[in-house]
Amino acid sequence: MESPFIKGTLAKLGMSFHGDHRYEYKNALNFYTETKYTDAHREAMTGILNAWFSQIKDGICKARGIDPDKFRRSLTQVHT
Repeated sequence: MESPFIKGTLAKLGMSFHGDHRYEYKNALNFYTETKYTDAHREAMTGILNAWFSQIKDGICKARGIDPDKFRRSLTQVHT
């Protein structure tokens, strides 16, 4: 997953974004105000990716009759 950050680009163009973050976990403005992930942004994106992976895993396991633990172990074996 990628999240583009344009704060540095705006700075090179002599521009800046003026806005206000409402809450720590509201990350929509990070695109304009940050140059990398904040801890809260990283945590939120990791949560989204884990939820997507879980949905995909559950669908594969259900469709193919695979035990979810066996599925996860097979992924670990592929990447070691």
